[in-house]
Parts: sequence; structure tokens; C-alpha cells
Amino acid sequence: MSILSGAQAVVTSLRNEGVKYVFGIPGGPILPLYDALYDASSPKHILVRHEEAAAFMADAYARVTGRPQVCVGTMGPGAANLLIGVACAFSDSIPLIAITGNVSTAFEGRGLQQEMDHVRVFTPVTKRSIKVHRTERIPEILQMAFRVATTGRPGPVLIDVPSDVLSREAEVDFVEPSKARPTSRRLYGDPEEIRRAAQLLVDAERRIILAGGGVIISNASTELTTLAETLISPVVTSYNGRGAIPEDHSLFLGRAGSGAPTVFDEVIREADVVLAVGYRFTDVSTNNWSFPSGNAEIIHVDIDPCEIGRIVPVEVGVVGDSRAVLSELLQAVGSRLAKRRRQRGWIEDAFRRKEVWETRMMEKMTSDAVPIKPHRVMKELREVLDRNAILATSAGSNKMFAASLFRIYEPRTWIHSGGSTPMGAAFCHALGAKLAAPDRQVVAVCGDGGFQMVCQELVTAVENDLNVVTCILNDQRLGLIRYQQQKQYGGRVIATEFRHSTDFVKLAEAFGATGIRVEKPQEMKPSLKRALQADTPVVIDIVIDGEEAPQL
Repeated sequence: MSILSGAQAVVTSLRNEGVKYVFGIPGGPILPLYDALYDASSPKHILVRHEEAAAFMADAYARVTGRPQVCVGTMGPGAANLLIGVACAFSDSIPLIAITGNVSTAFEGRGLQQEMDHVRVFTPVTKRSIKVHRTERIPEILQMAFRVATTGRPGPVLIDVPSDVLSREAEVDFVEPSKARPTSRRLYGDPEEIRRAAQLLVDAERRIILAGGGVIISNASTELTTLAETLISPVVTSYNGRGAIPEDHSLFLGRAGSGAPTVFDEVIREADVVLAVGYRFTDVSTNNWSFPSGNAEIIHVDIDPCEIGRIVPVEVGVVGDSRAVLSELLQAVGSRLAKRRRQRGWIEDAFRRKEVWETRMMEKMTSDAVPIKPHRVMKELREVLDRNAILATSAGSNKMFAASLFRIYEPRTWIHSGGSTPMGAAFCHALGAKLAAPDRQVVAVCGDGGFQMVCQELVTAVENDLNVVTCILNDQRLGLIRYQQQKQYGGRVIATEFRHSTDFVKLAEAFGATGIRVEKPQEMKPSLKRALQADTPVVIDIVIDGEEAPQL
């Protein structure tokens, strides 16, 4: 037992959980926590300029490492500003802990300035939202929060602590995290469902594997690739499943869903068995609910039983951790593969169609046209960056081009919010990723509209020596929305074109970063190399052809 203030108990609990960073902005009710951080060697506090960025940075750290970090906000507006970042983590099953300060318990419900019921506000976008009423329970509640955030289907947890609970001293007791966790987090599939799934896969004439974000979360890339090689099965990923198999692997076909090349939908439609692993059938992954499954029998593997059969009817549903189930399927399939593999001709045809699409894209990826084709930007980026470089993208056309044209080779090197898709998140995600992987190249790809929503965080990057590279695809418009106006509203374009051109070079320099403007394709590669070697954050303002349709 130790006598500590609630704030000291929070800091000690976070340190015991291995938390390295706390992202946030101080405010009155949360100040006791900041005072406790003053004397603490760890975790380190990262001062952001908007709480939204704090949540995005914690989210990205978890995406890269698999370990949750912490974002904090004061009551009312501070907590509300965390909301979109927490929702982003919730939609993509990312473990994260959000801690908010609140009005003293003696004044609850009296309409104090900025008072807000954080628990009710955050409940729809968290796995659990908890208000702490007793200081002595803080270690227990925080341990529970980390357990909830990281087990089963991961996600964020909110801990709301009144200021007097943070300030009050009490006897507190700490239990080692290892003693408060299950010995194994792997949930294996039902043996009968594994047997049925394996038999369907072996008997299939034209089988295909859909890999979703669950493969990344469970670190199942090796098992997925091995199963694909064993079955000689093409692999298609969702947005968040990118990196589940190296995208230069001979069995990687492409990405499915919104904005994906239609050739991949055609191949999925022809399959007779579809194995979907950790793959949520959302509007994004199914191209607005029009999943092209044809008459295929679907095997769906997911750790969340509520996801199976929710959108798409399935023949076999296996509840379990992606890595554990894939391991079981490998064993079950291996004992049944005496049958000859009869789908070789179909596979060759599928990849021929992919090659035709890639050839068509290559014309623009090698174009010397001015303004620069966004396709060319993706080509230059991929040629300059290391295989394990981390790329973050945000909502908009920038995401569409990167998702189809920039190859991802390793898991946890593609950061994108597949569910909430907030504009500008890529830049903040890149900062969190750089803290998680300081020795790796980290690049954010943003639209000019999205970057202007978060550009204040350049000073956060400068203060923390985060030499990330931000590539702004500058088309002087909200490109994706303008495209939709042209396509769906007969060209009635409104509120999507910028009449004033922001000087992003001067903007970067004003914050202490480096700015570079690129207007010709030949300037791309030298500028990227210079940026990657810089010891400051770098913003590259790339003037692109805004008339290029994001639908590839």
C-alpha cells in the first residue's frame, strides 16, 4: 500500500503499464495530473496544439507498435476536442486510453462553466467509458481499462476523473499488469467450423482470400501469406488490411472497396469460395454495401461474433483471433491438400487483368505533364522510400491515389482511418508514428484542404524533433468532394474550390519547419531525398493536376 494522490496513482499506473507518452493540453480540472507528471521521469508529456491531434498521435503510436498510449484533455471543450480522434480509433479497433479531468464531485450537476457529461458523450465511440469516484480505485480501474482496450476486439477506453479525486490522497495498491491479464489473448476457432472451412477451401475451384485490419491487429501476416501460398490463392485487402501480405508478392491481387480498381471486384465476383479474415464488411470495404460476392460461399473469420453474418450472409462463421484461426486452418488444409489444385488457369487470368490495369496506370505514373499527375507522385515516393517506411494518409483524393498506387510491403506501415476518415489526420498520425518508430522514414500524404485543418501541429513536430515529411497534394480544392459534385450533381460545384492560394512554404517556415514547393515531375525525387535527409520536419507543397479522377 502507498499513500498517493489520485494524480500520482494515475502516473504510477501508466508507468506500470509501459506507457511512454501522454499526449494532451493542460486545463484547470486536469492540472493535478500535470503536476504529478512534473516530478515523473516517465511517461513523457507531448504538448499538442489541439486535443484532436493528441488522440490521433496516440492512435498512430498504437497502430505502429500494437501498444496503447494515452491522450488527455480537460473538461468540456478539451474533452470534446478529443472525441473525433477517439472515434477514429474506435472505428478501426485501435487500443487507446483517453483520460479527462472533470468538475469536482461537490459541484457535479450545478452547471459549472464547461461542465459536460464525458461518459455519456464518449460511450458511443469507446469500448467502455468510466467515471472514477474514489481515489483508491484508480489503479484497479486503469488496469481494467488497459485490459479492455487490448483484449478481444481492441478499442479505446475513456477514464473520466473529477479534479478532487485527482487531488485527494488515499491508500492505493498496485498489482503487476501481468497478474491482471489473461495468460493468452488468442481465441481459437471452433474445431467443427475450422474443419468445414478447410474443406470448402480445398474443394474450391476459384478461391480468394480477403484480408482486413484484423490480420494486422493480430500480427497474422506470416500465417496469412503461408496459407495463401499453400492454397495458391489470390489475396485482396481492405484499406486497413494493407500490409497483411507484401504487395509485391506474386499472390497479392489488390485492394477492394471504395475507390479500388473495378478489376478486383470482377475477380471477387467470379470466386466460388471467399475467405474473409479480420475483414469487416463496411460501406468502405464493400464499395457502398455492394459486395461483389456473386454466388460465392463465404467463410468469415472475426474475433467479434457480432460482425459475422451482420452484413453479408456466410456459409461458415469462425469466431476467433485471426492469427490463431489462420494457424488452425493451415493445419486443417494441409491434411486435405491431396486434391490437385484446379484454379491455376483462373488465377493466371486474374493477374493478367491486373497487369492490364497496371499498364494503364503506368502511363500516368511516368507522365512528365505539368501540373503533376498524382499517379507520378506515388511512383516517386515508392522509389525513394525504404520498404519499411511508414505512410499515413487522410480522407480525400490523396487517400484514393495512395491506396491503389503506393505499394505497402510490411504490416503496420500503412496508417489510415478506414472508418472515421477525418481530414488532416495523416499529419498527426505521422507524428505519433515517428515517436513509435524514430529510426524509420515516416511520410504523411495530405490534401491541401486537410492539412490546413491541422497545420498548427507543425510546431509540435518542431518542438519534439520529429523530422517527418509531409507531402501536400495541392489542387486548390476539396478534390474528392468536388469530384462527387461533378459526377452526382451535374457539375454544380460549390464551396469546394479555394480562391486564395496558401503559401505552404512560408507556413512551414513560420513554425520553424522546412518548406519546399514542387511544380514539375523532375523536381519530385530530389526534393523527397532532400526532405528525408533533413533534421527538421519538412513540408513539400506538390502542385498536382486536380482534374484527375480519384476513381481508378
